[in-house]
Amino acid sequence: MLVELIPVLEITAYTHEVPAPAQGPYWEFPAEWDAYNKACLVKAGYESIPLPYSPGSAFYRLTALSFETLVALVRKQTEELRAGKIEREDGMALYGGCVLRVDKQDQLFPQCCSELSNIHNWEKVGWGDGLSFWQGHPSPKVTSGAGTVSFDFSFSDTGEAFAPPTKNMLITVEHDALNAAIVKAKGELVEFGQRLRRLNEVEALGIEDLDNLLIRGE
Repeated sequence: MLVELIPVLEITAYTHEVPAPAQGPYWEFPAEWDAYNKACLVKAGYESIPLPYSPGSAFYRLTALSFETLVALVRKQTEELRAGKIEREDGMALYGGCVLRVDKQDQLFPQCCSELSNIHNWEKVGWGDGLSFWQGHPSPKVTSGAGTVSFDFSFSDTGEAFAPPTKNMLITVEHDALNAAIVKAKGELVEFGQRLRRLNEVEALGIEDLDNLLIRGE
């Protein structure tokens, strides 16, 4: 069994100046939503638009982000902090999370309000504590068995539908395989944090521990 946990960022810049597609959801009309998302990002000042993780979505792999895109994102994310309008304690983690991919099939995407900081929820699952698992709303019910971890998508903690919907209501993975995926995802976040620290220096933002702030919200 191949289990992957892929960190992604959700980058949006929706504006009434760009008409939204008449049809949805995005996974059924990916070309229309790709064009819309790109037009919104260009309108917001992004000059280098990466390919989305999946067609039509606003999720992007960390490794797909150019330095220019990352600069634009970080400047927008920290604008109020740098202007003194909010405090660090108000929370600044970037929106996104991890895609759970099993045998080359995407099973769970970050849901509404999910942040990169939710990696700590995956860490708890790796430790055998999935009772309070959360990666935005809705979130599946997570239970541990004999060497396995199960994600129950028939359960929704908010009564909302998962987006995009999963084809399987119950996903069971090997605990060791999931733990290895968690370790790899954390390594990718460490590399992303190194890019953020470098950006902080090059752009002279002067934000202490920028990586911890944007990845873990600390």
